Amino acid sequence: MKKITDERLIVRNLKNLRTSFLVENGFILFVLAYQIIQGKPIGQVIAYDNMLFLALMVGCWTTIGLSVTVSAPMEDKPKIRPGKLLAIGLIIFAIVALLFLLLLRGKHLLVALGSGLIIAAIVTGINVLSNHFRYSDKD
Repeated sequence: MKKITDERLIVRNLKNLRTSFLVENGFILFVLAYQIIQGKPIGQVIAYDNMLFLALMVGCWTTIGLSVTVSAPMEDKPKIRPGKLLAIGLIIFAIVALLFLLLLRGKHLLVALGSGLIIAAIVTGINVLSNHFRYSDKD
């Protein structure tokens, strides 16, 4: 098999891959919706025991992971000061911990604080990463 060297064919091949990925995920979403319409409890449809849902999540995680590498470091200083990013993270922590505490009816304070901390750490990490990177226009 020969390697494709024509840039137009490479771009076309990438568009075909994107389209096939969208069709595949659309079909998976259709089947999941059909399971809900047929009366299967939503907790069983949207669970990692359901292989279709797991396949959809693996595809989404892969897309997110690969899209992070499509950026270039900024040449100038970061957009937001680190102190402001930390303040945003603390606000997210407080809101999420409070929501979890309300959902748990105030019985499990440590679980609520831990959940808030995990979500705030993830969101803050994404904000820090996006603060130092931007989409590359030089391709």
